Amino acid sequence: MEKSFFVGLAGLAGFFASVYFASRGASGAVKDLEGQTDQLEASARQSRQDIASIVWVLSLTNALLAGILGALVHQLL
Repeated sequence: MEKSFFVGLAGLAGFFASVYFASRGASGAVKDLEGQTDQLEASARQSRQDIASIVWVLSLTNALLAGILGALVHQLL
């Protein structure tokens, strides 16, 4: 098989795995914000939600790194 197939397959796997974990982290952060009355605690939890949303950007980086790993594995095989 061609190298581009392995690179694409690894890239897709890395992207979808990252999206899965990003959605789990973001939903957990949103759940933490529900029903908060204390403003200090709510702002701390809001910061956690903001940090969890950064993981969505990392999905693209992880897909790129998985593609590079796929190319390296293909070269070794």
